[in-house]
Amino acid sequence: MEEINERILKMIIKVHSAEFVIISVYGPNEDATDGEKGDFYVHIRDISRKIRSEQKLIITGDLNGKVKSKIKTEGENEQNDNGYRIVELCRFADLNTLFNINKFMFIHGDSTLKN
Repeated sequence: MEEINERILKMIIKVHSAEFVIISVYGPNEDATDGEKGDFYVHIRDISRKIRSEQKLIITGDLNGKVKSKIKTEGENEQNDNGYRIVELCRFADLNTLFNINKFMFIHGDSTLKN
C-alpha cells in the first residue's frame, strides 16, 4: 500500500492473472477551495495515466460529490461542483460507474463484476 497523501491511498492486488490498482479516496468537501479540489483530482489523474493496459483501475471511497442520476428512481436530482469533477474524472480515465446503496465505485475499461 502506498499513501499518496492524506486523502489518497493506492494499492495493487493480484488475483490469479488479473492485476487491480485500487485507489481509496476521501475527496475534499464541496466548500473546499478550487485549489484543494484541483490538487486532489490531479493526483488521481496522475495515477490513472500510469495504469498499464493489462491493469484494471478501481476508485472507491467518498468523493464528496453529488452526481445527477440518469435513472429517475435512483441517485441525486442535482449535481454540485464536486459532482462535475467526478464526471470529468470518469471521462478522463475511461471509468464505468457502478452504484451500491448510494455509494459509487468506478471501474476502468470493460470490467464486469458479478455477485
